[in-house]
Amino acid sequence: MVITSEQIRATCGLLRLEQDELARRASVSVVTVRRLEAANGHTRELEALGAWLIEHGVTYVGMESTGVYWKVAP
Repeated sequence: MVITSEQIRATCGLLRLEQDELARRASVSVVTVRRLEAANGHTRELEALGAWLIEHGVTYVGMESTGVYWKVAP
């Protein structure tokens, strides 16, 4: 599973999660969340946050302008 920083930001917006709350729930630091949201590319931390999203029932992240960006593999 690959998730991007843009997808993390979009999901947090949809779930109305602030950076500190996402960090607490995903067991990472706020600094890590800020770095991930600013990052380009794929990191181990993004994989961990993606796993957390799946664990909490998020099955896809979509953007209105272009459609689904990230979807859990069947």
